[in-house]
Amino acid sequence: DHVRQQVDDIIVFGVSQDEHGTRLASLLQRNGLRLNKQKCKFNRDSLEFDGHILSSKGIPADPRKTEVMSNTYTVIPAAIS
Repeated sequence: DHVRQQVDDIIVFGVSQDEHGTRLASLLQRNGLRLNKQKCKFNRDSLEFDGHILSSKGIPADPRKTEVMSNTYTVIPAAIS
């Protein structure tokens, strides 16, 4: 239903500003919730949520996690007997 929740963090998805606003208002009203605007993030192309980076293009690899892989190397022997 275009809403995801992790502990006390909630993310609401929408294709347009109007759709997002409608879904957010409905969610808040149904559950008797209010927003703390200082803790909210609006109009984002991407954001970190539940340890993942989410964007309109999908879920790309987190650069902080892939950095470890790019800084690590393995020596492979030329011939394995």
